[in-house]
Amino acid sequence: MNLIDPQNAKVIKTIQAAATRISAVAIHPEGNQLAVSISEGETQEILLIDISTVNLLRTIEVVQQYEYVADIYALAYSFDGQAIAVKTNPFMGDIQAWDINNGEWIQHPEQRTWYNANDIGATAYGHLLDVEYITKNDMSNGIKVADINTGVTLLSREPDKEEWNCSNLMKFTLSSDGHYLAIGCDAPFISVWNLKLQQREYELVGHEFVGGDGFFGNILDIAFSPYGYLLATAGYDATIRFWNASTGELLLTLRDHTCCVNDIAFSPDGRYLASASGDGTLRLWGLQP
Repeated sequence: MNLIDPQNAKVIKTIQAAATRISAVAIHPEGNQLAVSISEGETQEILLIDISTVNLLRTIEVVQQYEYVADIYALAYSFDGQAIAVKTNPFMGDIQAWDINNGEWIQHPEQRTWYNANDIGATAYGHLLDVEYITKNDMSNGIKVADINTGVTLLSREPDKEEWNCSNLMKFTLSSDGHYLAIGCDAPFISVWNLKLQQREYELVGHEFVGGDGFFGNILDIAFSPYGYLLATAGYDATIRFWNASTGELLLTLRDHTCCVNDIAFSPDGRYLASASGDGTLRLWGLQP
């Protein structure tokens, strides 16, 4: 695994993690430590590594919550740098956390705030979100979104036969000011909800809908810029698309990847976007102010 300077694309340091696969990484808020999730057969572990010395500080074994082995899809440090959280389901909750100093499991990760944690389902303030499907009268396309940390309900929609909401494979992201919630999933569009008005404001159509043999997919990851309403989406169609969430306008489409784009992330200052693809490449994009 390489650490790369985004200014000149040069490799700063190479870290070797002896594993079959690296599934997620996170950088400590102080920039001095790296968390890496690795897979060795049925064992899932988090390695905490000192960036300056490349020394292994601690290994945390992830306790499986299911009868099958669940991969680690995302990592995030707490804002105070004292805990590490993992997401073991790619589209919904299932968050576990540990104290990085003693390796002890944390019973209530929702009581902490998490740094740069969009991928584990957190707001810009680090609060974990709970997304729940609502079923009523044989319809299951209702949705409720709540801030677990405060208990405040951000969005609640009853099932409606005239409205197609997500039913599976959901990814979501909240704008930094809490005004817009964007949801991508197996639907052929991305929903942008105005949380103040409690209504869907836009349906963003652009990604090519992929399906066959009983599978349908559209969006694999979605993220708001740390500033403003710039929304990035990544899909099975191997593209990254940028939208103005306040107007619904498609601003730019990137087609450099040759396979599905699994993960995207903005840098904390909003100047860069990183993308990881099934084509085996990691790309870093510089964004104009």
